[in-house]
Amino acid sequence: MPEEHEPMPSPAQQRLWFLQQLAPDSPQYNVFRGYELRGRLDVAALRRALGALADRHVALRMRFPADGGVARAVVSGCPFDVELPTTDLAGELVR
Repeated sequence: MPEEHEPMPSPAQQRLWFLQQLAPDSPQYNVFRGYELRGRLDVAALRRALGALADRHVALRMRFPADGGVARAVVSGCPFDVELPTTDLAGELVR
């Protein structure tokens, strides 16, 4: 998709945006998936992999800010830098 123009949000994206405006703290449409990783995590490599994935998929770089009460789609450019906060749980008790 050319980066020169802003795409219009689809009707489904507009509905989700509207519902998020009504209940901004609702986790209703968040999809959570946890993974257990064993061994040493290479955070830099994971950030690069996630950034490369976002570079290939425009939908992962989209956000929908309000413009006069109307959703508009904004696509971040490439290369996409993924923020990846980490918490070291080594030594924590796992039950």
